Amino acid sequence: MVIITPARIMSSSKLVYIYLCYPPEKKMADTTDNVVFEVYGNTAEFATDYGTSGTGFTTAHVQLVKLAFGDENTTGRVYGGNPLPVQINGNTGSAVDISGEVSGTGSFEIENYYIRGASGNTLVYLAVAGDTLGGLVGVSGTVQGISGGYPVTVTGDVSVTNNVAIVGVTGSSMYQEFGGTGYWPVVVTGGRKLNSSTDSVTVSGTVGVTGGRYLAAGTDSIAVLGADLGDKVLTRIYGSAGETLGVSGDALNVNLVNAGVTFTLSVAATIGVTNSTEPPLRVQGYTGGTGTPLTIRGENDGAVEVAATSPLNVTVTNSELTIDDTDILVKLGTTGDIYNRLSDIRTNTSIISSIRTDLQNGSANVTVNQINRPGTMVVGSKSVSSSDNASQISGSSILKSGITIKASSGNSGIVYIGNQTLSRSVNNGYPLRSGESITLEIGNANMVYVRCETGTQTVNYIGS
Repeated sequence: MVIITPARIMSSSKLVYIYLCYPPEKKMADTTDNVVFEVYGNTAEFATDYGTSGTGFTTAHVQLVKLAFGDENTTGRVYGGNPLPVQINGNTGSAVDISGEVSGTGSFEIENYYIRGASGNTLVYLAVAGDTLGGLVGVSGTVQGISGGYPVTVTGDVSVTNNVAIVGVTGSSMYQEFGGTGYWPVVVTGGRKLNSSTDSVTVSGTVGVTGGRYLAAGTDSIAVLGADLGDKVLTRIYGSAGETLGVSGDALNVNLVNAGVTFTLSVAATIGVTNSTEPPLRVQGYTGGTGTPLTIRGENDGAVEVAATSPLNVTVTNSELTIDDTDILVKLGTTGDIYNRLSDIRTNTSIISSIRTDLQNGSANVTVNQINRPGTMVVGSKSVSSSDNASQISGSSILKSGITIKASSGNSGIVYIGNQTLSRSVNNGYPLRSGESITLEIGNANMVYVRCETGTQTVNYIGS
């Protein structure tokens, strides 16, 4: 037998009846985390934890709820952006002052506070003092800035009692959250750069260098820059008395003051001398020579080419001038004088004038004894598209009887036959429709060009 007892729960919006079913003699313990309620024939779950630690909770359901806070007019839910306000109070309910050291575990940041307003955010700087009365802050170790940040202003007198080194610290895990592997470098702003003409830097005492290695003349080099940070170092040369040695342009001034200076010069066997715009260079035999001529040789087997601005007077002083015509006679044929040979040529060629007259008047009689027929044929086809320019119908092929070109019967458009000018316009060609042909008497097939305006068209050709 099961006893059903109705229970009523009042809410602000509806009345909910909950039916609790249990046996009449013994109740069974509910050990699951959530309790199921039936609401008007449907079911709903209330979030709970079952069997949690604590007094009275080991066999009971602990309901899970959401928090909200506010006054009698407004209520807001608690979440990450709207945390629950907490005030630490004593037993009497009044606020409790916190004194002594407040510390945290793990890594946590201390940030400046921003006051957000309608006109923008106002930064409230974080004050750091040595004590509660605002005393001086003692710093030990390194002081470093953030690259690109605001410099740290130091006012008052700064005294150094020990050695001070400004270095970029490396090897630290600090600022790893910003992607770095060491401290940020120290940024120095303000002041001015030193100038070599107005400033001087004095280094006193012993300067020690740690690490690295000693430089070697055979393997290392040191770059020395000039005053303008260029690669030229300005240098002055002084005499034994401290006077500055002068220069003229890019040459050093040198004066020879000793009486009588002897030089020994080695001169090459061949020396070239070239005039500038001065008068001609004088050339003569060696000094002290008596009647020793100067030998002049030209580049053409020793001959010297002589040019004159006016005709030269050439006179033949010999009483007899002999011309040996042996070589000429050999070229003309058998032995004999030139006059007889020329007379024979004139007699045998006198008929040429009559042949020329007959050819001009059209009265010449010509008898054809034999015609030599071509021994080879040139046969093929050529296809062109509208995107192609004028193309040769064939490569170099010698013709003796000409060539016949025919448009293919399967063509859908007109093809044009012409020479190289066909590449400029189809109007420079001869049109052939499908099945039409043309015969050209030309000496080479590569003189013919073909082109079309639409689609792809083909021509066939045969020649000999």
